[in-house]
Amino acid sequence: RMTRCPALPATARAVASTESTAARMLVPYLKPDRPSVSVTVNVTHLKPKPPAEAVEVSATFLRIEYKLWTFGVVGQNAKREVRRARHQRDIVEQARLDAAAAKRKTVKLCTSPT
Repeated sequence: RMTRCPALPATARAVASTESTAARMLVPYLKPDRPSVSVTVNVTHLKPKPPAEAVEVSATFLRIEYKLWTFGVVGQNAKREVRRARHQRDIVEQARLDAAAAKRKTVKLCTSPT
């Protein structure tokens, strides 16, 4: 039995906009064979907002912790801050990333009801 969720923005969208905003900040520092990948995302929803309302997302580079680039990311609507996140990215070798992906097997975790 499915639980109905409130008609509010999904956490998945908050994570996606957090990741893409920070990733764009790293582009000038990347070599063609060294993309950045998401390592951690910690999102806190501060205020609910209507689903159709736009959120502007901005990222601030905070520091490098070990080899992870750490960002503070804020989402705000026209009135106030609606979410805050901490996000870490790593810069990796494309060949190693491809090799690791090739070794993975797909695992079916659940089935959809028919």
